[in-house]
Amino acid sequence: MACKLALVASALMLAVVVFIASSDVGVEAWCISVPAPNTYVCRVKNGLQVCSAQCQEGGYQGGLCNTFDDCLCAACAEQGPPPHAL
Repeated sequence: MACKLALVASALMLAVVVFIASSDVGVEAWCISVPAPNTYVCRVKNGLQVCSAQCQEGGYQGGLCNTFDDCLCAACAEQGPPPHAL
């Protein structure tokens, strides 16, 4: 229960992470992580691949497994949030 609350709290904080694209133009992408429809897929064999595939099927750019083995989907945009949102 505590792990689930920690996951929800971290998702609600909407930690904004900046990723720099590895292209010549230096485009920045802003991403937030949101809980996947099935957060427990990271706990199975090939969990990271299953998580990523599940998130991509849901329209997200990809997925990752956090330290609690919960699946999080990455929602990204080329234009970041307004400065006051940071």
